[in-house]
Amino acid sequence: MSQRRKRQQNLYKLLGLAETCSVEEVRMRRRDLARRFHPNNGSEPNEAQMSEINAACDVLENEDKRAAYDKELSDARATMAARKREKKARAEREKHRRDAAEADAIAEMFADNSPDAAPSDTTDSAGQAPPPPVPPKQGAPAPMASPPPPPTLPARKRSFNFWEWLGNGIAYSCGATIVCCGVGLVIAVAFSISNLSTLMSVMAILGLVWGFGSSASEQLDRS
Repeated sequence: MSQRRKRQQNLYKLLGLAETCSVEEVRMRRRDLARRFHPNNGSEPNEAQMSEINAACDVLENEDKRAAYDKELSDARATMAARKREKKARAEREKHRRDAAEADAIAEMFADNSPDAAPSDTTDSAGQAPPPPVPPKQGAPAPMASPPPPPTLPARKRSFNFWEWLGNGIAYSCGATIVCCGVGLVIAVAFSISNLSTLMSVMAILGLVWGFGSSASEQLDRS
């Protein structure tokens, strides 16, 4: 394995340890992995894997080497994060540039199709001005004028309809009588009126007058 690959490899992930692990935890992990990958007496002999484990433990067990490695790891992460931010910013700038180009193209297209736009060139392919328009012939019939709009007829007034007045009056009177009787009952309770039947009769008459009066007013407004 090359030195560059060793530098890129995360030693904590290689050993399966957290970055806050202690030196004692690193030593215990070395012993556990040696029982598995040691080339002489391991359950799964692997000399290359054991070499990587020993190199990683040598770095993490030494205080100075571990501090240098942690700084290198932190710098690498910061560099990676900066690259991601730069890549994202570059993608956003490219997107804004494309959007601006599309907006300019659409604006130019509408400007060319606008009736207020001035003609770009009044000469033909030979460099000569086009011929003047031909005047209309003498005695040519004038264009026909559009016919005037039809006159609007005044709205017809409706006559007083007795049966409609009667039907609406009965319908309105039912609701008005219920409301008036309810108001009369409240008044009787509030003022302790003993003659309740007379009061209810008066309120019912008021409801009838109210309902038929509303129906008559509606008929008069329509006529």
